[in-house]
Amino acid sequence: MSAVSKIRQFCTRIDLRHPQHLAMLVLCFVGFHFLMWSLLATISQRAPHWDNMEELVWAQSFQWGYYKHPPFSTWWVHFWTFLFGRSFWVTYFAGMANVSLMLLIVWRIALLVSTPPRALIAVLFTSLIFYHGVNGIVADQNTLQLMPVALLLWMMLLGVREGKWWQWALAGVAAAMCVLTKYSAGIWFAVIGAWVLLEPRMRNWQAVVGVVLAIVVCVVLLIPHIHWLVTENYPTFQYANYQVSSESNHLTRLGRFLLSQLSRLAPLLIAAGVIKYALRRAPAVHEASVGQPEGRFVTMMALGPMVLTSLMGLGLVTLHANWAAAFFVLFGVYALRWLPHVDTQTLVRAALVVCLSIDVLMAGGVALSSGVLVDIVKRTARSNFPAAQLAIETDKIWDARIGVPMKLAIADEWLGGVLSVKSKYQPLIFLDAEPGETPWVRPELVAECGAFVLVDRGEDAKPPRPKVQALLDRAEHKGLLTIPWNRFKPEPTLKVEWAIVEPLTKGACPR
Repeated sequence: MSAVSKIRQFCTRIDLRHPQHLAMLVLCFVGFHFLMWSLLATISQRAPHWDNMEELVWAQSFQWGYYKHPPFSTWWVHFWTFLFGRSFWVTYFAGMANVSLMLLIVWRIALLVSTPPRALIAVLFTSLIFYHGVNGIVADQNTLQLMPVALLLWMMLLGVREGKWWQWALAGVAAAMCVLTKYSAGIWFAVIGAWVLLEPRMRNWQAVVGVVLAIVVCVVLLIPHIHWLVTENYPTFQYANYQVSSESNHLTRLGRFLLSQLSRLAPLLIAAGVIKYALRRAPAVHEASVGQPEGRFVTMMALGPMVLTSLMGLGLVTLHANWAAAFFVLFGVYALRWLPHVDTQTLVRAALVVCLSIDVLMAGGVALSSGVLVDIVKRTARSNFPAAQLAIETDKIWDARIGVPMKLAIADEWLGGVLSVKSKYQPLIFLDAEPGETPWVRPELVAECGAFVLVDRGEDAKPPRPKVQALLDRAEHKGLLTIPWNRFKPEPTLKVEWAIVEPLTKGACPR
């Protein structure tokens, strides 16, 4: 029997009304979504997103905070690099692993508020949101907040429904994870707080004790990060303040923000529309759907963060599109209300065909556009950056002039991240020679070990920072690397200035 025949026979045995068969389909789809996006990104892209590279640099040291953000997203990347080594593909793996866990939690939430067939469709819908596919391979604090947020929502709902102490405690753990990923968790806390105040089941002392337990657990887990904040003079707060600095035309910025989010929901909206149109003539049947009191929970969690953020954008903060990356965790569950009430098997088959088709088209389109097409149109994108070639050339330059392994490199997040992964030495990166940005690197290492300095000299590149310029001025060995950016043509080129700062004392470099 051929493989196709076996697959066809297997599919015919699946009962789309049987909860166990539907659970198996959910697991298969989530595994497929994870592998497809991770593998296509690995195959098509020569280098990852800037934020992935930044996380790789920070992941060289386990800290309770980093100069831009809280630590959980970096811990997540650090965990996977510890398991599999420092490679670009590990960041895609880490991002999609987070998304996959989020999808599984969404499925468990959907089972609490709807039927098993529609819970499967909720997972399919959720996977189509831009942030859960295209952005899923971006391992940054925006995307990596998806799983903690989903866990928080799940435990809050279970806590209200069942009231078990471990559910409230785990809600506190999830809340701490959300804060330790990004401070925008405050938006979620406000929305959840509003729901708790409106929820009749919370008007008893057991529920109040549960909430207090969750808060206590969250605060206790945040104490080390709070200590780090005080010790380091609140660098993440300073960066957050810089990010939300006000603009004069808030309405224009808000309009762009809302249009951007609509475009990111477009694949889900298209899928729902196609399914509804395809089944417009199917006979209607009665089927349970999301109802009270969980309808309020789904609606508030699906729409609340966007509504609150939009209100803030009217005059308080400057909104950035990617801030909403974790806002649509339950939007796929909310979208179930737009589906027609038809025969279960007919509905699930249509959803599988439509959603799988869109998911594959999106993943293939991203792989094509970020792979071959950027070279064909002669674009200089991150995805076709000649990372391997740059590392090979820098290793050759170092080996020709210094007879010991490269222990330290000084560069920005991007060029430093390339060396930390692609160089055969995988050196420690001292970001722009600024101790405040990589405090785990002792400045004395420059004198003890020497350093390889890299500076982007492209047309749009910023001038080197003062400490980097000082190192360039004192270096005895320096030059300019010119490397073809395109895989197929000699133009355009990457231009990087390099310099070697030799150690002041031979043999002083720690092993």
